[in-house]
Amino acid sequence: MPRKHFRKFLPDGDTVRDHKYLAWLGTWLHHPNLWHLNRDSVAGAVAIGLFALIVLPHLDLLFGNRDELARVTGAEDPPRMAAHLRELGVGTVAVKLGEDGAYVDGGNWRGRVPAFSVEVVDTTGAGDAFCGGFLTGYLAGWDLERTTRFANAVGAMCVTAMGGSTGISGMDETLHFMDTASLRT
Repeated sequence: MPRKHFRKFLPDGDTVRDHKYLAWLGTWLHHPNLWHLNRDSVAGAVAIGLFALIVLPHLDLLFGNRDELARVTGAEDPPRMAAHLRELGVGTVAVKLGEDGAYVDGGNWRGRVPAFSVEVVDTTGAGDAFCGGFLTGYLAGWDLERTTRFANAVGAMCVTAMGGSTGISGMDETLHFMDTASLRT
């Protein structure tokens, strides 16, 4: 059945935003009991199709790690994941790659930004720290490469101490870290 026939059964974009349908994505991507909903199952294919129709065209930013976005796109390689999601209407896609940094595709800039070399103590909160750092740079109007470097810096600082936020510092300290810390090779 073509996409246009499904639209009459689905909420419009304003309803999606107003009723926080985006929370569903986070639940689906992160909840282990729902991981069986993959592209190869009927329920998974329907869920992904509905997600693509309802939510993706309204997103300015989408963050996910390699495994999460592979489940949604069926692609294994970050550039293909991001390209596929952008084709579905997402403005900017950030694929979190852990110790390999991040791959970002925002249309006018795309590329992989390497991670910083740090001694890892606890990875709790690293992905959330990355997202917070990315949003900081994005809202400040920085270009995507600098925004991603800053997000990687916040994520790297996060993992240097126990707990989800203990290692995160203020803006000045993070910018200094970003400018002076060595990158993973």
